[in-house]
Amino acid sequence: MRGALIALALTMMLAGTASPSAWAAERRFALSDFDKIRIEGDIAVDVRSGRTSGATASGDARALQALTLTVQSGTLHIRRARSTAPVERRQQAGAPEGVPQVLVDVRGVQALVLLGNGSARIDRLVGARPSATMDGNGSVEIGRVAAEVLAVNVNGSGSLKVSGTAQRARAVMIGDGLIEGTGLVVAALDLTSEGPVRAMLDVSGPARIFARGGADIAIAGTPQCTVRQIGTNEIRCGSQE
Repeated sequence: MRGALIALALTMMLAGTASPSAWAAERRFALSDFDKIRIEGDIAVDVRSGRTSGATASGDARALQALTLTVQSGTLHIRRARSTAPVERRQQAGAPEGVPQVLVDVRGVQALVLLGNGSARIDRLVGARPSATMDGNGSVEIGRVAAEVLAVNVNGSGSLKVSGTAQRARAVMIGDGLIEGTGLVVAALDLTSEGPVRAMLDVSGPARIFARGGADIAIAGTPQCTVRQIGTNEIRCGSQE
């Protein structure tokens, strides 16, 4: 009997000291149709196209309580309310502890905005003039575009990776972020940067580049580059690499 009581006490102690992340939870969201997404906060979002609109969030129960998904004027807003608790640290491998994971289903997305330290992965952007913005320290990954005009913006220290094709691409970078577009074939490019940014793109036609403040820009393919720069920058075009 004494041994059984000790075992029960130990079990209760372990349960009481278990980390909050051990209590996994799930929330489902019914959503009206939308074609734009705006993400705010430390959230990991995966987007699947060609489906009926809806979303499922999983992770730490307390993090899910602070999560809101609302559709306003065709834009899905995904927000995580700020907490007085210390911000969770992302791990290099596996699902980040304490960061809610949101799986979004949608017919198609034309515009994606990520603000903060979160992450967003989408299988494709649709439409003739799609756009993507990374503002903060997070990461955006776009599986495929087929655009007439593609607009991308990276502000801060975040990264944006994109593949596909675009007749024209316009990129604006401020800070020390990264655009990885080696899987994107562009017929014409306009790139403006300020700060020690990094950009890798593939261009088959005119590439107009303005760089200021220590940029590292590599343009592969067969570009015809026109470069204006202020300060010391590393800019490589086509066979110059």
